[in-house]
Amino acid sequence: GLEQFAKSQISQTTSLEAIIIFPERFEKLNGLRIKKDSMDFLLPSDLATFQQEQEEKISYWVQSRFNTVISWDTLSVGLSAHGVSMPFFESQELVHGDSLRENHIHSAQAVATVNQSFVNSIGADESIIGDSLQMEHFSVRIIGIVESDTAKPPTVQFPLSLMSADDLKVHPTMALIKVADVEKVTQTKEAFEAFLTTKFEGKSDYKVQTQEFRLKQTEQGFLLFRLVMGMIVGIAVLVGGIGIMNVLLISITERTVEIGIRKAVGANKRDIMFQFLAESIGISLFGSLVGMGLGLLGSLAAVEVVSHIMEVDFEAYFSLNTVLVVVVVAILIGVIFGTYPAIRASKMDPVAAIRNL
Repeated sequence: GLEQFAKSQISQTTSLEAIIIFPERFEKLNGLRIKKDSMDFLLPSDLATFQQEQEEKISYWVQSRFNTVISWDTLSVGLSAHGVSMPFFESQELVHGDSLRENHIHSAQAVATVNQSFVNSIGADESIIGDSLQMEHFSVRIIGIVESDTAKPPTVQFPLSLMSADDLKVHPTMALIKVADVEKVTQTKEAFEAFLTTKFEGKSDYKVQTQEFRLKQTEQGFLLFRLVMGMIVGIAVLVGGIGIMNVLLISITERTVEIGIRKAVGANKRDIMFQFLAESIGISLFGSLVGMGLGLLGSLAAVEVVSHIMEVDFEAYFSLNTVLVVVVVAILIGVIFGTYPAIRASKMDPVAAIRNL
């Protein structure tokens, strides 16, 4: 639960889970940076294909961003144009009209939203909603105006699907992949680099970037947390194992007659040793399962207390792997700490044992 809470806070307050894919528009020739005339480009369908191939949960968006000049009546206006695969003005307040929605984008409707800076630059008001805006090779109908900082340039957002392949060769797309598990970012980055190599047959115009240094720090932090928690749990396991060994030693002392009779009627050392090892494993498994059940109930109660006191969204998390680990550890503890008592019982002299009858 603590680990999941930390991961959710990282996702909400940082961009460590983000993988940025951007086109390299320049190439080096004789020591000079030369702008490429035409470039490869990625489509939302490419990211969808990659998403389906991944075991980890990821989300993505794709956009083509470029600066252009448009004519509005007698004015020439510099404009930052965003062709998008999903709306990203959702965090900004809608001032007038309607927002660009997923259904607009999926059906390739020729609509767009502009920000307040654009409206101010042309000296207009909300009456521009419904007007057409001519882009480079297509036109869109303005359906809404969103709030913007005064320092923001005039901006228009429209469906990426309105751009043709020729447009995208000149204004190639960039993409952002968000990985649900921050610890899987490096693995997903490597997988996407391999995906690009396959798609573009070895040479890609794209560069894949993450915050590798901070990612390594985060991964080390999680590893340190697990090691420390493992040591704390290890102390409890050690104490439990010693308890099992003491119980078996006492049991052997009280059951010397039983051991002597079994040996007298033909039981060999291996039979005696396996009997007490089985008892040790049984005690360990039973105690672990009871403890796990009490632990689950205690965790559910503790979560409510912590959430109430700290006023945070904190939950306990359980998985099948947890149960499997408990079972395996219980078996190992039973074998390790039951071996000495079992060997001691197997070496007992049957004649000396029966004398206590």
